[in-house]
Amino acid sequence: LHDSWFSPPSCHPNTRKTVLKEIQEWLDKPKSSPVLWLNGPAGVGKSVIAKTISGLQNNVVGTFFFSTSSDRSAATLFPTLAWQLARRIPETRPYILDALKSSDALQTSQIEQQFDLFIVQPLKNVSCSGKLMIIDGVDECVDENMLKRFLRVLTEAAETHSMPLRFLICSRPEPRIHAILERAPDDPPDTPIGLSDESKEDIARYLEDKFNTIRQPAKNGSPWFQQSDIRELVQRSCGQFLYASTIVRLLD
Repeated sequence: LHDSWFSPPSCHPNTRKTVLKEIQEWLDKPKSSPVLWLNGPAGVGKSVIAKTISGLQNNVVGTFFFSTSSDRSAATLFPTLAWQLARRIPETRPYILDALKSSDALQTSQIEQQFDLFIVQPLKNVSCSGKLMIIDGVDECVDENMLKRFLRVLTEAAETHSMPLRFLICSRPEPRIHAILERAPDDPPDTPIGLSDESKEDIARYLEDKFNTIRQPAKNGSPWFQQSDIRELVQRSCGQFLYASTIVRLLD
C-alpha cells in the first residue's frame, strides 16, 4: 500500500475557470451522478486540473494516478485508495485492518472483492458525506479487462451502495472508456467535461504572464516579446498546455 498522489503543478492563476466551475457545480449538486468524467487529449492539462481540485477541496480522501510504471495495473488501485482512506478518515482504519487480516484480498485478482472490503464496507460503518476520490490517467491502465471491471465497479457500486463518495475520472477521450461509463445501470455519469473550449485563451494568458517574469534583453525598455509571438505560440500549441510549459522552461 502506498500514497499515489502525483505532483504536477496546480492551474496557473485565472486559467481553467470554466472547467473548475463545472466540477465545483457537480460537487455541490446533491443529486448529480456519483461519477464525473474529465477528458481531453494528452498534454491538455487533465492532471493539473485534478491536482487543483484536490487543493481546493478538503473532502478528497483518495487519489490514484496510472501514469507511473508501478501503478499501471488496476490490481493496486483499491488497496492504494484504502490506505489513503484510512489516513484521511481514521474511523475507517479498524475496518480496513480487519479486512486485511481476515482475507487474502491483497493477493486476489477479484477487484470487485477489493472494492467491497476496502472501500464500501469501511464507509458503511462510519458517518461521513460528500467525499471525493480522483482517479487520473485511466487510459494508461495496462490491462483492458481490469480497466473495464474497475470502471463498472465504480459506476455500479457508487449507485447501489448509496455511498457518501464521488469519483472524478480523468483520461483521454477514448471510446472504450466512454462506452463503459455510458452503460452505468441506473444513473449514468453527468455529461462528460471535455477540455478544449477555453484552452487557447488560457494558454495565451499563461504565456504572457510567464514571459513577463523572464528577463531577456530588450531595446528601448519595451517587452522582449510581441503579442504576435504569443498568438503564434498559441496556434502552434493546438490547445496543449504541455507545449506552452515546455516553451517557458526552454526560455527561462
